[in-house]
Amino acid sequence: QLTQLADQSQTLATGVGTLSGGISTAASQASTVDSQVGGLVTQATTLDTAIGTQQTTAQQVNDGLTTAQTGSTALVDGITQVNGGATQLSSELTDSLTRVPSLTQDQRDSAKQVLASPADVQVTVDNPAVYYGRGVAPFFFGIAIWVFGIAVFLVMRPITSRALAGRASSARIAVAGWLPIVGMAALGSLVLLGVVWVALGLNPVNAGGSVAVVLLAAAAFTAIAHLLRTWLGMVGSAVTLVLLMIQLTSAGGLYPVQTMPAPFRAIHNFIPMTYLIDALRITFSGGPTDHLWRDVGVLAGFAVVAVAVCTFVVHRRRRFRMVDLYPALG
Repeated sequence: QLTQLADQSQTLATGVGTLSGGISTAASQASTVDSQVGGLVTQATTLDTAIGTQQTTAQQVNDGLTTAQTGSTALVDGITQVNGGATQLSSELTDSLTRVPSLTQDQRDSAKQVLASPADVQVTVDNPAVYYGRGVAPFFFGIAIWVFGIAVFLVMRPITSRALAGRASSARIAVAGWLPIVGMAALGSLVLLGVVWVALGLNPVNAGGSVAVVLLAAAAFTAIAHLLRTWLGMVGSAVTLVLLMIQLTSAGGLYPVQTMPAPFRAIHNFIPMTYLIDALRITFSGGPTDHLWRDVGVLAGFAVVAVAVCTFVVHRRRRFRMVDLYPALG
């Protein structure tokens, strides 16, 4: 019995050892399970965070889809309006097409010609000068008569001291000093007109008007020259020459007034040669009669004013000064 008891004790001890090993193994496995449970908790936390993020993203997607739905509704409305406009345009184009006339081949050819040359320019000259010389002849008539007014006083005196000391009136003295000069100027102007008429074929359309304008210009230009020479002496001839230079550039004898510089355009209407050139162009080649009468009136006004002022100058000069009693030599 003791032997059996010892054997059983030995078996019990062995079983206890085995149980202790199993308990140790179970404890080790429990620790492992605990570690794994901790990992699962961490993963569960991460999963919960990811789920929250996905929920937020899903909300944003939902908001975007709502906005897209609203935009698609507006797009549908716009497309509907465009469709309506396209339908109306198609209807109006169809209606317009029915109104377009059907052209024949001749009509098409005529339309092509019109489109190729949309403007037909026709130039009508009411008073042609034909030749360039005929157009500039009035300008050179003005130069010739004005230069005569300068040159004549190189050999003649405008008035004499004997006349100033006499009993004749100032007007008579002024006119008497001017008449021989205007007579020679008129004769020379008529000779010039005859030469260009007969030898060069001027053939003015208004012969009587041409003669009258030339004679009036001779009177006006010589009256101005006579006034300046009586008033200023030799300086007057220089002033007359300066006036000639001004009139050459401002009278519009060579170029249209509109193409001249502003200073020349400003004085164009205040110089006598302007009106002589315009009047002779009308009598030579034709033109408006009202312009001709205006030019004649202005030239006559220049002559009358020049003679009147010259009369006043003569009246002032009849009061002798020391310089008049002892004039400079030459």
